[in-house]
Amino acid sequence: LLLETPGLSDEQMQLVQESRDALTRLSKMGEALLLLTKIENLEFTTPEPVNFSKLLQKELTIFSELAEMRGLKITPDIQPDILLPINPSLATILIGNLLKNAIRHNIKNGWIKVQLTDKQLVVENTGTEPPAPTEQLFERFRKSSQSGKSLGLGLAIVKKICAVQHWKANYDYKEGVHRLGISF
Repeated sequence: LLLETPGLSDEQMQLVQESRDALTRLSKMGEALLLLTKIENLEFTTPEPVNFSKLLQKELTIFSELAEMRGLKITPDIQPDILLPINPSLATILIGNLLKNAIRHNIKNGWIKVQLTDKQLVVENTGTEPPAPTEQLFERFRKSSQSGKSLGLGLAIVKKICAVQHWKANYDYKEGVHRLGISF
């Protein structure tokens, strides 16, 4: 409502918009921390067989438009009918966080490679070198860039989902390529 108030100066409009942006970030942070707590407390239902191949294809379709807007080329290599025991919501969150990171922390006209086998899921992407050691990027509020768009919780959520599933997550950066792998 404040944004729609007539007679606000440009400076006042900017301050109101900055306040709104800060509130949005706080809300997203609260949601992400609540999700982490729910995962830690094992509040998600019993795992069921999820066709990870189909889910990954679906999520790639959803994220492809965003990738195209950034000039990113996505190359999938997905074995068919990989069934994994996981809560479907957690599977969607896991894949979504990995793809968001690959897009967000990429370079203009870069690439993303996604490989799924019965042993692992690997997401590789071009990008600049992270300012912190890669193993630290799984910690809460650790970011690979100081971008205002990142909360620094995405990889902490990925790590927590993997821990609950008894999967292993690892992250490596070498010669301009980020490689995030999850071993089942």
